[in-house]
Amino acid sequence: MSFILLQLAQAKDAPIFWLTAFVQFLPWYFLLLFFSISNVYLCQRLPLDSTPGLALTLVQGLAACITIGLWLTAGWGWSRLLMQTGFTDAGALLDGLLAYHTLFGLLVYGVWVMLHYTFLGATQQQGKNARQLEQQLMIKSIELQSLKATVHPHFMYNSLNMLANLSQSAPDQIHPLCVQMSEFLRYSVNHGKKPAVTLGEELKHAQNYLAIERARFGERLTIEYDYGDADLTCATLPLLLFPLVENAIKHGAGSQLDAAFIRIRLSTQEQWVTVVVENSFDPHGIKPGTGHGLSNTRRRLHANYGDDARLTHRASDGLFRIEIKLPPLPAARRLEAKL
Repeated sequence: MSFILLQLAQAKDAPIFWLTAFVQFLPWYFLLLFFSISNVYLCQRLPLDSTPGLALTLVQGLAACITIGLWLTAGWGWSRLLMQTGFTDAGALLDGLLAYHTLFGLLVYGVWVMLHYTFLGATQQQGKNARQLEQQLMIKSIELQSLKATVHPHFMYNSLNMLANLSQSAPDQIHPLCVQMSEFLRYSVNHGKKPAVTLGEELKHAQNYLAIERARFGERLTIEYDYGDADLTCATLPLLLFPLVENAIKHGAGSQLDAAFIRIRLSTQEQWVTVVVENSFDPHGIKPGTGHGLSNTRRRLHANYGDDARLTHRASDGLFRIEIKLPPLPAARRLEAKL
């Protein structure tokens, strides 16, 4: 641009050249800005992080040639129109400096391409940060709901009522039950806030809960565990098992007057953790539930694992089965939890 202005200043009839240049170049260079701004749509279609470098260079180079070609064509037409209206030097101004106009046009176009990618990168990063914050808030909200569910007042009421009855009939059973209740509540409050726990800690928490319920239901409730193939040191979400075993008690054993059973199977194979909880139920005695426990578990899994985790369940012939399959939490999450 400096060279173009210098050439104009050295013209023999400089004032006339300046007037012609002003009328000719001002709208023409505004047209170049308009052409260059439209490149933002091409930059959106060819993001830097996912477009091969060679393809990006070829497409943007071709777009630059086409854009500058159209701009020069428009400039040629504009100069010929000005020549017909009395600006006789318009053609000479364009033709004599055509190479410099071309180079300057390519430079302006290239600067706009860099500005577009800078703007799009900042916008994408802002959107990514907003999505991460939204996901973290959703996870915290779901975990808070899960934590509230673990100290359900009905469970506390039933447990205290059971202890009161045992104090009359079997006082020697009160102490181990109080220890299990203490461990259950301590885990619910303290570990429920952690980003990750071990599968073994989750199993122990479920065993404490079921031991308390086993004392309440007596001999008619059978509980079976199968975790011989499980790596109990692998990391998983806190309070993952509790809503499953709570549902097994509430809608399984709680719906039956005769013998009931709960089976819990844990396994870790090929980088996958599988949790299966099966329980018997009486379809005629079951009380309609809100479905919050299962819904919250599904939302937690999706918030933490995306589509990598699967939760399936089915009920048939008095048997309810729920299965969760998910990968172990990443190492960074385990370090955060100081496992």
